Amino acid sequence: MRNLFGNTIIGDCHPELPRGLEYHRGEWGMGSASIEEAWLLYGLITSCKPQLVIETGTETGWTTAWIAQALTDAAYGRLITVEKDQKKAQAASERIAGMELASRVEVVCDDSLKAIASLSDYSVDFAFLDTLIHLRLLELQALRTKLKPGAIVVIHDTSPQHPMAGNTKLLDELQKNCKSILHINSPRGITILQPNLPDKWVRSERSCIPSLRFIFPTWFPGPRKIKRWFRQAT
Repeated sequence: MRNLFGNTIIGDCHPELPRGLEYHRGEWGMGSASIEEAWLLYGLITSCKPQLVIETGTETGWTTAWIAQALTDAAYGRLITVEKDQKKAQAASERIAGMELASRVEVVCDDSLKAIASLSDYSVDFAFLDTLIHLRLLELQALRTKLKPGAIVVIHDTSPQHPMAGNTKLLDELQKNCKSILHINSPRGITILQPNLPDKWVRSERSCIPSLRFIFPTWFPGPRKIKRWFRQAT
């Protein structure tokens, strides 16, 4: 597995989880997203070209670096990353500067909910939530008025089997309350949402097609046409 930053280590940081040994981690991002999940973030950002990205839970700066590299390669957008621990925030800031990615990144040392509250309404195009698991739903709720229509939110550690999930039913709550959701079954779980998807982009809350109709709005067929094609084929 190709790693943009340093050496690759076989196995997720929780190798005991299902498929844990199929994934890979970086040598200095030990508790952060896997390399596979980092590539997912990179692909989403280079494809969507968000003007403003917010990340909660900077930690070592591992995913911060991947997001910043994606913004740099896309030649578009900036990142605000939030870390409550002052020493971690300082270390991450220095690491990002050493990689010559600082022009795209602002490291904020603050409580994530306070930092989100300080953002302008409807200003965020993309968010990556990776703080303590029990804070993710609170952060998502705080972001509701900060997200632009159609903005993408990626939430890490959504697997019900995550050893640090405790009593938090994160994935269940997301599936209950979000119209457009895609869960990636990585060892610790990573879930993609569009919480502020405009109603005109959603054909039906029961349909599995809405996000695809958003991505391919001009030619992608609706569920009825797909069913008709299937009947004709069989």
